[in-house]
Amino acid sequence: DVGVLTERSPDTLGSAIRTRLERPAETERMAARARHRATEHFDSRVLSERFAVLVEKTQGEAPPRLARSTTC
Repeated sequence: DVGVLTERSPDTLGSAIRTRLERPAETERMAARARHRATEHFDSRVLSERFAVLVEKTQGEAPPRLARSTTC
């Protein structure tokens, strides 16, 4: 199995954490890029504007049919 960032094993996870701890400058740059991307794409203002555009585009249209989940 593969996890979100690494293979699902304690050794692989430990290795990934060790790499991050051994390279603090790289880790900081990665964190800064992640914060920028999150703010740019998932900020509540950005998401609200996207939602408002979607609502305006779909006003008066029938809502899309939702697929039934078979997992419940």
